[in-house]
Amino acid sequence: MRTHTKVALGMVVLGIVGISAYNLLLPLFEASQQKQTSDAKAIKGKITIGVDNWIGYFPLCSSEMRTRMRRSGYNLQCVDDNADYAKRMQQLREDELEFAVATVDSYILNASPLNYPGTIVAVIDESKGGDAIVAWKDRLNSLDALKTTKDYKIAFTPNSP
Repeated sequence: MRTHTKVALGMVVLGIVGISAYNLLLPLFEASQQKQTSDAKAIKGKITIGVDNWIGYFPLCSSEMRTRMRRSGYNLQCVDDNADYAKRMQQLREDELEFAVATVDSYILNASPLNYPGTIVAVIDESKGGDAIVAWKDRLNSLDALKTTKDYKIAFTPNSP
């Protein structure tokens, strides 16, 4: 085999090895660069809160709260379980949530079978009779009418007093 052919063949093999190494190492370099240029390297941990769509929980999961938590080094994640309080308490017990929001009576009702997996650490709202039954006057004008009227639908949150 000629010297020129050997050199050309060697360059082709070297090129294939170089391209293969580049393709294998590029994702590692990109991941390293991503960590160096993002604020993810400063994250101390993640805090997960079990919530539902009640407006009173908005401050806990607002963009302002997420930003402040991020500045403090924590990634805040709010998980909406559609007011499944029994599931929320189970997730708290299994350490899938760091915090769970609930009314005190709902906590007592749903956490009792789990030997109360958490401690009430803050009160975010005090009810002043905000819950209500609302109906059209011409369809249902009193609670007594519920006893005689059969053509109605009621929406409620299960497992919540």
